[in-house]
Amino acid sequence: MAREFKGRGTLLAFLREVIQRTNGTFKLQDVFVSGTDDHVLAAQRLGATADGEERFFDVISVMRFSDGRQKERWLHVHDQGAFDEFMARF
Repeated sequence: MAREFKGRGTLLAFLREVIQRTNGTFKLQDVFVSGTDDHVLAAQRLGATADGEERFFDVISVMRFSDGRQKERWLHVHDQGAFDEFMARF
């Protein structure tokens, strides 16, 4: 499902797809957030429920802002293999 997003509409369409694929069980939780006017670092947990099993994965998001708007975001999943395996169930 990884891809590049250009614009708010594309991002919102992707989020709707994630919610649909996970049958509405997708969750994103902020654990820690810190930043400046230009960059934000967020330690997060994201997850969903598949076949009665709820799983969460630790992620780090780095966001770049300009003029008060998010311009870029990089997301790193700590255990990409386990995340890919779990998300393939949807």
